[in-house]
Amino acid sequence: MRKVYVILVSVLLTTLILFGGYFLYNNYSSKGIATTEVVEKIEKDNRFLLEVEFQSDEREKMELHPSAWNLVKIGESYELRWSQKLFDKYKQVNHIDVTK
Repeated sequence: MRKVYVILVSVLLTTLILFGGYFLYNNYSSKGIATTEVVEKIEKDNRFLLEVEFQSDEREKMELHPSAWNLVKIGESYELRWSQKLFDKYKQVNHIDVTK
């Protein structure tokens, strides 16, 4: 009888951990918008990365969708809207506008 309780508790804990991780990954994300200058374009491990410089002179790499890769030019300023989920390495650029 004790083995049954141990098995039930382990199944319950495993289920809670899996659902908890799923919830955190899909609901815990950061979003932002910023005007940045593109400093460098990097193609690495089948990822299209932009190294951008914020107005505070802070630099960061963001991932860009491949269809927009040829539209972005180095040295120009863009308004970027991005999001980043819990375990993502880079911020994902969702929307990009040219600033003048």
